[in-house]
Parts: sequence; structure tokens; C-alpha cells
Amino acid sequence: MRQTSLSKSCHNISMEENYGSIKVLEVCTVAPPPGSAVPASLPLTFFDILWFRFPPVKRLFFYKSPAPFDVVVSNLKNSLSLTLQHYLPLAGAIVWPENSPKPTIETAAGDGVVLTVAESDADFHHLVGDGLRDAAKYRPLVAELAATEERAAVVAVQVTSFGKDGFGIGITSHHAILDGRSSTLFVKSWAGLCKNLVAAGESSAPETMPFYDRSVVADPARLEAIYLRCWSGIGGHNNRSLKFLQLTISPDLFRGTFKLNPQNIQKLKQFVLRHRNPAHPPLHISTFTVAMAYTWVCASVADGSPPDGERIFGITVDARGRLDPPLPTTYFGNCVVGRATALERGKLVGENGVVAAAEAISEMIKSLEEEGPLKDAENWVSLLTQAINSNRKMISTAGSPRFEVYSVDFGWGTPEKVEVVSIDATGAVSISESRDRGGVEVGWTAKKDVMENFTAAFAKGLEEL
Repeated sequence: MRQTSLSKSCHNISMEENYGSIKVLEVCTVAPPPGSAVPASLPLTFFDILWFRFPPVKRLFFYKSPAPFDVVVSNLKNSLSLTLQHYLPLAGAIVWPENSPKPTIETAAGDGVVLTVAESDADFHHLVGDGLRDAAKYRPLVAELAATEERAAVVAVQVTSFGKDGFGIGITSHHAILDGRSSTLFVKSWAGLCKNLVAAGESSAPETMPFYDRSVVADPARLEAIYLRCWSGIGGHNNRSLKFLQLTISPDLFRGTFKLNPQNIQKLKQFVLRHRNPAHPPLHISTFTVAMAYTWVCASVADGSPPDGERIFGITVDARGRLDPPLPTTYFGNCVVGRATALERGKLVGENGVVAAAEAISEMIKSLEEEGPLKDAENWVSLLTQAINSNRKMISTAGSPRFEVYSVDFGWGTPEKVEVVSIDATGAVSISESRDRGGVEVGWTAKKDVMENFTAAFAKGLEEL
């Protein structure tokens, strides 16, 4: 096995240092090998700046343990170092130099990704289940991303042992640097290199290399300047803080996982097509459309509010292939656009609520084609911050079945479960392909009574189909 040097030696944490059911064993910085040639400095585009101070994304992969934990950790460290030579910006930090009009990623000698090694006495089999679970149990399994007024880390990793049952890999990433596609590309590259080390004891280059050229992102509307002006006006005049906006997380959230198999999806599509208004324009009836329409309806039923007031549904969509000219699918950074729609709760919980929801989501997706992906883009930062601070009922999406997160194999098999921990703060619905190979898997967090109502509505609706 090729051994890679770490820029800073790992060090043990006192065994007395406990975090609930978590015991931190070690914290170290994993650096790329010397001489890594990808850009040591990378400017942010307006797509990145849109998410500049948005809280980081936290994703958690659970695996069974066919190997001793120390062997798992050693292979993960070495393969992470090898991966970072191709993803050097992840080893650096976001800074905003005084003489620079905008933030940038800078990577210097000795920089790297902070990796935490821990052990937990939590019940692994409960954590990877689908039923209602205390959401707070997952938060200690992902590392916090360091961010001060002057400097913000890009990625942090935590590897947690659950004894003989399994282990977790928690990845926390800065939303201004990585969107869902970029972060998944990184994770799959890391997993591929680790799998090679486990199987053959040798390294190789990732199958797919990231594309870093920022000149391909055109900004004729000067969105970069608009977004920077919006962000620097939050918390004072010309505020250059790199700290994340703080979102309040309810202490009594529960997490649930809900599946729609291929038969469920097909029946939902047929139901929508059978009951839609033929006078309306043709619908974009995809798996995503009907899955999210059904989830939106169940969430509206579950909140128990009177049947009045709007319920907002928002999506983010990969825009790489929608720009003119299109960007490579391997483009590194953010390239997502947003859309939102709203319906009265009474309409969503009515007899054909799924049809109404599917029509609204369909129109929202079709608007990307008809109006272009950057429609109203000058208002996106203000709309994003308003949504964060608003009390209006809103659901957004996190993830995509197209990312195929259940294919991520570090050499010890595919995941037992993948969770998006950051939806605790954002209230988003996570969506991925189902680990059962077929259909989709939806994750959500809410207070226990709401989650119980959601669970009942989800099951009842499928029975009625």
C-alpha cells in the first residue's frame, strides 16, 4: 500500500473527552501529497456567492464493518490524501482579502481537511432504520465546519465506529463551494480510490476528474456584484464576515425515512394523469414530480393547521446542461438554480391534492425551459434570506435520485443508509434513489406529532392508490 504523508500529525484526544454518546479518539489534518498541481487559488462565481453564508451541508453514510476499525480509518486517511491532490481547493479555506472585491478559495502548504475519528455507543441498527428516530442522535456524527469572520473551512470529515456493527462517514461541506453534484463527484472519487487501496493496495487517479475553469461561467447581468452587495449588507455595512448564518434547530425533532417503490411511482403517475384537468397544459410527469407532489401533500396534511394559508414548495435544479453554452457535467462548484411555487393548504389536502401539487411542480420545472434558468436571478439572495427568516410554511428539496448515493463503495460494500443531517436546520426534504434498488427514498424531520401524522398520511395515501 502506498503511504501518503499528512501535513500535520494526528493526535489522540483524551478518553475523558465525551460528547454525549460520542467519544472523540483522534483529530488530524489530512493533506494532499506534495506537488499537487490543481489550482491553489480558485475564485467564486455568482453561483457560489449565492450560497456564501448559507449553513453547510451535512451528509452521513453508514456502512457495515467487515474490517477492523483501525484498518478502515487508515485506508480512509490515505485515500483521502490521494483524492485531495485532484481536489486541492477542498484542502484550503475561503478568505476575503482586503484588496479583493470578492471571496476566493486559497490553499497553502500544510492545509488539509480536518478529520475526526470517534466511537459511539448508539444503536447502529436503529440509526439505519426507517422508522421515527430522534434527530439529535445524528448530529454528533458529523463534524462542525470551522468558520470565523476571516476564514472558513471547505470540508470536514468524521469517521465514527459503532463497534462490531458498523461505522459512519460524516461529510460536512461548504455550500458556497460544493453543490450536490460536485460533492457527490468528490465522494465517489474518494470512495473509488479507497476501494482500490482496500482491494489491491495501490493508488490510481479518479475515474472522473473535476473541471475547474471559471471562465465558462458568464455573468452578463453582473449577478456577482448584486449578490455580494446583498450579503455584505447583512449584519452591518460592508460586512465581510465569513461566518454562517445561524438557523434555529428545534430540540425535539424526529427523523423518518419513507419509500416509494416503482409500483407506487407508477400508480401516482396514473392517478395524476387520470384526474388532471385536460384543459391545462401537458404535464412534466417524472418520478421526481410525483414523489415530491405526494410528499408536499402529506406534509400539508401532517402539520395540522386550519385549511387556509399558502404552503410553499421550492426546488434547486442542476443548471450545467441548461446554460448557453452548457457547462461540463464535471464542473466543480455550484451551478444550481431555484424555483418555488405555492398552493393553499386547503387545495393540497383536498380530494385531488396530489394532482394540484403535481401540476404546480410541473409548471415550475417547465418554466426553466420556457423562461431560462436565470429568470429573476438578481433577487435570489434576498429571496433566500427572506425564506430563512420567514415563518411561512415552506418545504424545499435536498439531494437527487440522480446522485446515486447508494452506489458509494469505499471497499467494504455499499451503504446501509445515507442521511442528510442538515435538513434538521433547513426543513428541507431529502430525496435519493432507494437503497432497495428501485423507486425513491424521502427523508424529513419535524416534531414527533407532525412526523406521526406524516407517517400515517403517507401510508394511507399509498393504500388508497
